Amino acid sequence: MADAFVHVAITGASSGIGAALAREHAAPGVLLSLCGRDAGRLQAVAGLCEATGAQVRLSLFDLRDGKALADWIAAADGERKIDLVYACAGLGGIASVAGPDGEDPEVSADLIRVNMGAAIATATAAAARLKPRGRGRIVLIGSLAGRAGLPQCPTYSATKAGLEIYADGLRRLLRPAGVGVTLIEPGFVDTPMSKGVPGLVFLWSADKAARRIRRAAERGKATLRFPLPLDIGLRLLRLLPRPLADWILVAIRKRDM
Repeated sequence: MADAFVHVAITGASSGIGAALAREHAAPGVLLSLCGRDAGRLQAVAGLCEATGAQVRLSLFDLRDGKALADWIAAADGERKIDLVYACAGLGGIASVAGPDGEDPEVSADLIRVNMGAAIATATAAAARLKPRGRGRIVLIGSLAGRAGLPQCPTYSATKAGLEIYADGLRRLLRPAGVGVTLIEPGFVDTPMSKGVPGLVFLWSADKAARRIRRAAERGKATLRFPLPLDIGLRLLRLLPRPLADWILVAIRKRDM
C-alpha cells in the first residue's frame, strides 16, 4: 500500500526537479515546505502550488549554511510533523563540465560541498526528526552519472557515486527505526541546469521525472533509475574490461567536445 504524505519538505524547490516535485505533491490538505535561493522563482512555484489548494511555506537560504538548513527542518517540523523530505538541491550542468585544461578546483570544491555536503546535512537533520517517530521517508536525488566516472565531469560523477553509497548506508541505519530512504538516479532531465550540456540523450521532462519519483517514494522503493535504456547501457558498461570502458567513454567525450 502506498504511503500518503501530507507534509513534504523540498530543498532546491525553485527550479528543475525540485519545483516539479512541489507541483506534483501540491493538493488540498498538503503542506509544502520549500527552500531555495531565488526568491522570484520560489514564489512563482509557490503560487502554482497554492492554486491547487496546497499550503506553502517558503524559506530562502544557501544550503552551504548547515545551521540554517537544520533550523529550517526543525521549524518546518514544529509547525506540522514532516513525513517526506526531498534533498533535491544540487549543482551541475555546463558549469560542472571539464574544460580543455581540466576541472576548475573551486567548482569541484563547490560540487562536493553542495551535492554531497548539503544532501547529507539535509538527510541528517531530517533523520533526527523522523527517527523518534518511527516513520517517514528521505529521498536523495543522485544521478546516473554516479554509475560511471565520466570524463566530461569527474567531480560531479564522484559526488553522485558518493551519494549512492551514502544512501545505502543511511537506509540500513534508519531501517530498524522505521524510516525509509530512497535514492533517485535520473539520466538527463530537461531543467535550466541541463541547458547547454552536450550529449543529452533520452531526455525526460521535469514533470515526467517528478511523477516517477513521487511514485517511488510512495511505494517505498529503495532505488529508482531512469530512463531504462541509459540505465541498461551503464550497467553493461560496468561489466566491460576497464580499458574498453575507458576507450568508449573517452570517445564519447571527444565526440561531444
